[in-house]
Amino acid sequence: THSAVLLHGADREALLRDLRSRFVNVDPDQAELQEKSVKQMVEDAIPSKVEPDGKDVLSLSEAYYVGLLSGAVPGGDKEILDKILACRNSDGGFGWFEGMTSSQMITAVLLERFGKLRSRGFPVPELSAAVKFLDDKHFSTSYPYWCGSVSDEQYMYIRSLYPEVAFTVKPRLDKELSKRLSEFRSDAKSYLVPRKKDGRGLQGQEDQDAQEPPLRRRRQGPCQGMGHKAGHRFKDAQVSDCRCQFPGRICCTPC
Repeated sequence: THSAVLLHGADREALLRDLRSRFVNVDPDQAELQEKSVKQMVEDAIPSKVEPDGKDVLSLSEAYYVGLLSGAVPGGDKEILDKILACRNSDGGFGWFEGMTSSQMITAVLLERFGKLRSRGFPVPELSAAVKFLDDKHFSTSYPYWCGSVSDEQYMYIRSLYPEVAFTVKPRLDKELSKRLSEFRSDAKSYLVPRKKDGRGLQGQEDQDAQEPPLRRRRQGPCQGMGHKAGHRFKDAQVSDCRCQFPGRICCTPC
């Protein structure tokens, strides 16, 4: 079996010729051709994600998240939600399983998933204590990322989903952590509200957009400017409207 992604504007016939050229010891003209759009592949995968893969809170929350967004479980599965909340501890954080110590990374994942559900109008449990747990852990520990910590970029993104929860972290007695909090405040401020001349950050992008001709702004696709390291983040955008979409996937399988 050989497969490839047909990118927007690509030559379909050239891609098929390339796929057929990969077959060895079989007649490529006898290969069965199957085509699936990305939308189709996502829809096909949804049923398998509505049921939890395991009993851990990440598997449970994934099933709850997919069930609500896909409409497969209208109103959400209350039994699954109860199991998720059973993993919440008295400090506000969530553990991997019920009764386990709260984890900064796991709490961050839960906050992101519930935050996205809330932004789409779904009711979610009260999570202010979890947000404060994340605040406290982010500035009271100095674990490396591979040990369960959260990067500043991840933290700021997740924190932006809960603007109503006041940031109340105070400088610590530990000089290193106190310095980290101070530097974080400075870096976050310089990114979010930079000087107009450098064009960086959210305010800088808004200033640049405001100066662009209206026609140019209208021609930008909903994913324009939303690249995130290895890929694109399709936030609140219909894939069919994105300039950077993958319209289809072609797969050749020998009969």
